[in-house]
Amino acid sequence: MYDSIKISKPKWGGEDFQSKPDLYEEQFDEMVRLYHKELLTFEEIAEKLSIDWWIIKRLFEKHNIPRFTLKERAKLKRGKLYPLIYKLHKQENRSFAEIYKTYGYSPAYCRQILSEGNDG
Repeated sequence: MYDSIKISKPKWGGEDFQSKPDLYEEQFDEMVRLYHKELLTFEEIAEKLSIDWWIIKRLFEKHNIPRFTLKERAKLKRGKLYPLIYKLHKQENRSFAEIYKTYGYSPAYCRQILSEGNDG
């Protein structure tokens, strides 16, 4: 009964086949910049560039780009905020409560930023 039905097999690949991550190679430098300079996560970069986060992850793996741990990223972000918090609190004499109202950084977070900034 079904012997007469011929189903063609799907064709995978081919000479012009490119994996999905390969299609975004031209944006790779921007991805690395956003990751290392702006300290964005893969999810944040993906949202900004309108692509899937796993594509970014695969490109980083393909090019052996080192990735930050959560702890490293958090410390780098605090270090990046140090000049702003220092200026607001120490030079402009703003209270941590004022900084929280204006910028959304909690008093405990501001104290941590300032203490780490003093360490190095």
